[in-house]
Amino acid sequence: VAVADSILGPYRDALGKPLISNKTPGACPGDDNIDPAVFIDDDDQAYIYWGTDRVVRQAKLKSNMIEIDGPITTPQGLNRFFEASWVHKRNGIYYYSYAAYNSSGDNWPSNIDYAISSNPLGPWEYKGTLNSYAGTGTNHAGIIEFKGRWYFVYHTDYLSEGVPWERSVQINYLYYNDDGSMKKIVQDTVGVESIGPALFDENAFYRFKARHSGKLMEVTDASTENHGTIQQNTDNGSFAQQWKIVEVERGVYQIINRNSNLALDAVISSDNVIQYSYWGGKNQRWKITGAGNGSYYVVNKGNNRMLEVYYAEITDGSRIRHWGFNGETCQMWDIIKVESDTVRINITANTARQELISGQMLGEILFSGTGKNFSNAVKVFDLKGRMVNSTNTSKINSGYYIIHKQPLHELRR
Repeated sequence: VAVADSILGPYRDALGKPLISNKTPGACPGDDNIDPAVFIDDDDQAYIYWGTDRVVRQAKLKSNMIEIDGPITTPQGLNRFFEASWVHKRNGIYYYSYAAYNSSGDNWPSNIDYAISSNPLGPWEYKGTLNSYAGTGTNHAGIIEFKGRWYFVYHTDYLSEGVPWERSVQINYLYYNDDGSMKKIVQDTVGVESIGPALFDENAFYRFKARHSGKLMEVTDASTENHGTIQQNTDNGSFAQQWKIVEVERGVYQIINRNSNLALDAVISSDNVIQYSYWGGKNQRWKITGAGNGSYYVVNKGNNRMLEVYYAEITDGSRIRHWGFNGETCQMWDIIKVESDTVRINITANTARQELISGQMLGEILFSGTGKNFSNAVKVFDLKGRMVNSTNTSKINSGYYIIHKQPLHELRR
């Protein structure tokens, strides 16, 4: 048993030995002591359930959660038990769900069956199959209630197109009949509605920072052409390093470069990642999932491969590609919202004025100078006409320029 003062850890071994093993009186023999599930009742009494291959056990836990309280018993009334215990409670009824042998008597592929009781230790009344074959050999599940709705969470192999050991999480709503029995799960790829704010603001831009190098994903040389390559580089404030993230289906996004308005695209015939006009192909759609520590995996929908920095290189200009999952930090990305306001202005030899609006601050920028080059200053005034800042503009030619407003501490780096 691992314990911690925070759900995020760090965790430590509380006992230095197993809580339950084949040497524990009453426990499962051999290597059958697997897949534990803990349920805490309304009176704060905790229970533990575990086992596999028709061998199943249950027991009370002491309040410290690291000791068995009383005898280990065998649940009565379960049918076709294989593994993956889970217990929950609703309206005074206890539900014991588990992976079960299928109708042919095989444990592979398995179903999720369940039983009910008025007592957390049974005896249990078998109620049949809750979730049928889920496209993978095993069929583990969990049931939770959140904000008045019930959810059934399980794994499939649909994303890996049938590879049984490459499992992906799926979630559907769970419904009950009037008598308290659970309605059979209807599997679909739609999932459930979001109950929180959108993960990304479609009206904002974001920087993708490689976890291993701290450098940003950008379009090479700020290209605005199709087939422009993608690399990492030190933060330089360029629009080529900023991306709009637009949800095109649940949990799947197009990633559009701010500078070129072209989409991030995985070339299926190679490992290259480029920008290209968005046409809706799967290779231009990306799943963004949590990788831990606030970072994300960016996974191409067309080939289920990860966005990564080539060979975990840390130098500017290193190529970004798509590659099979390996769990390395070069496949992890910090996705950072661009908070600084930016004004794009055409500077001519004549005096120009431009409003600068940023949150609660409102003012204007004055570009002054004569001739081909400016020799005076960029001056920032508030609405009362008071100059609040100025910058020397010597040797700046007429043309289009980008003015960034950033926190002062960032400018001092």
